Amino acid sequence: MAIALLKRMEDQRMWLTVYTYTILIDGLYKGGRLDNAQEVFQDLLTKGCHLNVHVLTAMINGLCKQTLLDDALALK
Repeated sequence: MAIALLKRMEDQRMWLTVYTYTILIDGLYKGGRLDNAQEVFQDLLTKGCHLNVHVLTAMINGLCKQTLLDDALALK
């Protein structure tokens, strides 16, 4: 549902900030949707968005909770 809402917002050309994506990534991890969270993060990278400490913290938190420590360490 959250991914569908994000796509709809993008289709309507709403201005989404990195904070919007951070909340989405954090919620996806907390909901056990690791693949979706990583997909959203990759979209951010592809779009060339400036990643701040908050989005990186959400990613690292989610990866560590899934015991994917190597993936968390690989984030740069």
